[in-house]
Amino acid sequence: MYRIFDYVTIFPMRELILSIIYLSIRKTVILISYSIQYLKREKRDLEPAITFGDTFLCMFRRFPGHQLFFSFSMPKLAPTMLYDLSFPSPITFAAFKSEVPIMELWLKLGIGGGCIKTILKERRTGNPRPRIQEANTKEPLAIINAMGLPGPGLDYFLDLKRLQKLFKFNRPVGFSVGGCTPKEYKSNARTILEHIKRNNISNTYLEINISCPNTSEGQNLLSHPEMLKKLLVTLREETALVIGVKLSPDQSNDDILRFIDIIKSVERTFVNLGNTQAKLDDRISVGKGGLSGHPLFERTLEMINLAKPSGLPIIATGGITDAARLKVALKNGATLVGIATALVINPYNIPHFNKSLTKP
Repeated sequence: MYRIFDYVTIFPMRELILSIIYLSIRKTVILISYSIQYLKREKRDLEPAITFGDTFLCMFRRFPGHQLFFSFSMPKLAPTMLYDLSFPSPITFAAFKSEVPIMELWLKLGIGGGCIKTILKERRTGNPRPRIQEANTKEPLAIINAMGLPGPGLDYFLDLKRLQKLFKFNRPVGFSVGGCTPKEYKSNARTILEHIKRNNISNTYLEINISCPNTSEGQNLLSHPEMLKKLLVTLREETALVIGVKLSPDQSNDDILRFIDIIKSVERTFVNLGNTQAKLDDRISVGKGGLSGHPLFERTLEMINLAKPSGLPIIATGGITDAARLKVALKNGATLVGIATALVINPYNIPHFNKSLTKP
């Protein structure tokens, strides 16, 4: 009997065809959304279109024949190792989503792994809307956001049974750890570690988020490197898991090197370079946000070259919006890459990027 998976050989260019279809639908949805907002005299807001896109994709995969649209094989490459963590593709999703269905879909599309976004202890609604906009930059493929880390609360989130679905793919999925104080960072990390142990999760890691520009207290440890050192030492005493630290493109080069020395002093660590770049924007409710996407790449590349001599494994996150930039980041010393804006704009970038890695 003919199997739906045989479409892989029948349609070798299907990621390109599906990209064109998806981008056309996305453009139409954004236009309709902006038109409705205009008629209702509301401020322009990109968030409804993004939410619709995620919901549409997750609902569509329930229909017969969904494998044609969402099942892609991993690239035929040697796995990328981050200590004992094996990534079948060096492409990962950055820590910006907590919705399990959309992360599960990215894994079906062939992403190598990724990191769940920062969920704080208490429930947060985040910043008022509008909090996501298309960036006013000369370069395309850029978004500015000031979400403010909305989330259901850490205990509630970790209790979700569907969270375990992310680990059935046997690819590393990490947890981003945040907090408003050093004490809360430690408490949240311990809560996550207890969840990992209780559910016998092995293919995971921690990523300490010290560089969120979209909350008033989001850069507490960034201002106090000695507190970060204490946190890393404490966590290393309590777990053998790989631990990463996400730094910011807004930090000076000297500051980045200082933090890299701290991170390197603790075993089995890596550095994530970096986060979004803080920008003023009066279209955002709080008057500023984090810029992501195309314009960040040059700074990301600069940070990779800055960190490379340290020997620390590097996850490069920022401005990797096409296959050429992906290859440049890896060639210059990134162990893995993290993508966010590229996923928001077109999730079919995953199979496209994977295919590009198999070509010279």
